[in-house]
Amino acid sequence: MNTRTTDPTTSHNAEKSVTGLADSYRIILGLFRTYGAMNDESLIEHWRRLSSKKASDSGIRSRRSELAATGLVIDTGDRKKMASGRMSIVWGVA
Repeated sequence: MNTRTTDPTTSHNAEKSVTGLADSYRIILGLFRTYGAMNDESLIEHWRRLSSKKASDSGIRSRRSELAATGLVIDTGDRKKMASGRMSIVWGVA
């Protein structure tokens, strides 16, 4: 399990709910739990640095989007400037 004993019940429930999901989902949720809220650009940077699983940038964004559609990842309401200068959504674990 990736949750800590001090994590809220909702985190433990979320972890149990993704048991049958692909490794990519577990990796993404683990990165959010470890590093906190982040935009897709930061998520991809963490993935590249820490995961041995191969995935395209668009694939990582798609898996995050799917997690958002399930309610496991949420828009925090914050925005962060990307390297391109455009603003992006900061995502976090529900």
